[in-house]
Amino acid sequence: MELGRCFRLFAPLAILAAVAAASPLAPPGGAAVRAPVGTCGAEVAEPSSAVASGAWYRVDPVLDGGGTLAAVRLSAGVASGPTFRTDLPAESFASGPVNGQVLVGDDDGARSRQRLLDTARGCWRPVGIESAVVRSAVMGTDTLLAYEHRVDRASRADLGVWRREVASGRTVRVLEPIARDDAYGQTFTTELAVAADGRVVATSCGLRACRGRVVDPATGQVSAVSAVGSVVGLAGGRAVVMGLCDALPCDVEAVDLRTGARARVAKNVVAAALGGTSLVWTDARGTVWQTPLAGGSRGLTRQMGVSNLSPVRASSLAWSGAAAPAGSVVLAPSGHVANPSLIRVLEPIGARLSRLGEVVP
Repeated sequence: MELGRCFRLFAPLAILAAVAAASPLAPPGGAAVRAPVGTCGAEVAEPSSAVASGAWYRVDPVLDGGGTLAAVRLSAGVASGPTFRTDLPAESFASGPVNGQVLVGDDDGARSRQRLLDTARGCWRPVGIESAVVRSAVMGTDTLLAYEHRVDRASRADLGVWRREVASGRTVRVLEPIARDDAYGQTFTTELAVAADGRVVATSCGLRACRGRVVDPATGQVSAVSAVGSVVGLAGGRAVVMGLCDALPCDVEAVDLRTGARARVAKNVVAAALGGTSLVWTDARGTVWQTPLAGGSRGLTRQMGVSNLSPVRASSLAWSGAAAPAGSVVLAPSGHVANPSLIRVLEPIGARLSRLGEVVP
């Protein structure tokens, strides 16, 4: 169990590092590359829905001569537009996009800073600065709220999950630090994601298994799911999760948040995302499947037009992302945004497939 769990948690970083060491990074889609231009002016309005639907980002490792992670390179833009690129400290993250904005965090060893990068204009909007280390963060369903996972700077002890009002900067803790439990061992990662209905999922993983907590910001109610691989998404009163297994592929299960009852949704899953009430997933052969939670599956690979497509993770620990209407799933080769022209957006209702930017949220 332990080796399989470590592989699932840290393999994406190892793969990206190997790619970065092998060859220089080309601009996605051959687009022009620009540096971000500074702080967005107060007169700059939010992006239109058309711009927001074409937004994307990716983060790539930058290695020094000894193969050590020296920085991370953020690239972002909108479909058919210029690419904005900047290098950030090694302890940095990005997530989104939401309303055309990518949430970016970096830490200089003394403070953690969070900003929004406007993917259409390439300018920054300040979000907040913390003395604690913000390990990762995500936006809410709009750009009014952000959710941050923090740890103590000196001890690295878990400080819980905090909600931030972007306009005022005010913060309040919405989830307490995860309790120690020897059944799970030391917690190595905490991943944040926001469901379409605004509920926030925090998945804390050790070597043996993960624990998920779901908080409803409107009521403060917290639900929990235990002994899972990771939380894929929420569908009403159920959490859709990767089951426990030694290594991928794994089964995907639906867990009732009230009773804990479990039901298998799909088996032999390598990567998965939830689109409304349908699970979109790939198997070990690279076939894309759509499985309604109510039952029944169909393969979609022949409709894709791009090989090796896989769901792109939408969480605080993702290395890339792209915009999609609520209930849709973003697909990209190997599940990573390398070229925006190869991104596809799948609307499970009707199995409609579109290029990035063709669907307006």
